[in-house]
Amino acid sequence: MDTVENEGLQLSKGQIDELTGLAAGIIADGMVNQSEAEFLRDWLLKYADIVNADSRVNHIFSMIKDVLADGILDGDEDKRVFDCLRAFSDVNVNYTDPVAQKVAEEERIRVLEEAVAHLQTDLDYERAEKEKSISLNKKLSDDKEHLKSENNELKGAISDAKVEASKYKSELRDNKRSEVTREEKQTARSIKILEGIDLFNKTHIVSIPHGHPARSLALRIGIVLKNRGQIDIQFMTQREGNNYKVRLVNFNNREVIVTIRFTDYNRMFVASFRNVDKSFRKKFKEMTGQDDMIFKDRADLSPKQLAQIYEHVMNGADKPNFL
Repeated sequence: MDTVENEGLQLSKGQIDELTGLAAGIIADGMVNQSEAEFLRDWLLKYADIVNADSRVNHIFSMIKDVLADGILDGDEDKRVFDCLRAFSDVNVNYTDPVAQKVAEEERIRVLEEAVAHLQTDLDYERAEKEKSISLNKKLSDDKEHLKSENNELKGAISDAKVEASKYKSELRDNKRSEVTREEKQTARSIKILEGIDLFNKTHIVSIPHGHPARSLALRIGIVLKNRGQIDIQFMTQREGNNYKVRLVNFNNREVIVTIRFTDYNRMFVASFRNVDKSFRKKFKEMTGQDDMIFKDRADLSPKQLAQIYEHVMNGADKPNFL
């Protein structure tokens, strides 16, 4: 096979003939357009070995890259490419040879057809991108309207929530005032009844209701009631109002502080228990990290578990695994 040699590399005659026909086809109409120049560049890129193997081809490749560097082929660059390709074709094509002329014309037609196909591909891509952009813009518009609608609904919901919250706060204030008033009345009533009872120097049977009284006894004193909720107490001293220091007769005369109240039928009961150790709450928070009131109100903890917390805080027992 005939070859052209350059610095040890070889070009096939078929490749040189293909490039010659391509060049002749491009310039056959007396001009070079943008698509033809780009097609020629792409063809040379496919055959990089040719560019380095032949100085004439390398000259064409350097020139075509230069004129297309800015992506636009203007009038002067059109003429520059045309002259370069004509010089290359004149060296290799005998225009007096009908066969050569036919080959050049066929190559030109092929180049034009490929350029048209390339343009059609570009147009199809641009059309698809435009349709995609229109679809995206419509979706964005729809999303914007949807978000606007949701925003209005959210504002309405927030406004309604603020109204409800205001009502709830008002109800809480009213309930708190009502509870304070009821508490004050119950305390005043209990103090008045206690003033008429001989409390000291005798044992009294008092009720321990379930709920706060029984849970405060477990958490602050460490005692869990197992009977029907009654214990014997001996009053020692009055602290303030209806609060007294007493002995728990049934539990080795343990000394505690109690709040005494009365039912509507004047039956005495303990409303709350407190530890006589003034540092109890401080110790409790140091050992558990929280106030005792928080644990007392936890519905998930039984009186037995509350007593275990007391043992941990006051007697150094192992920390319960539920803490």
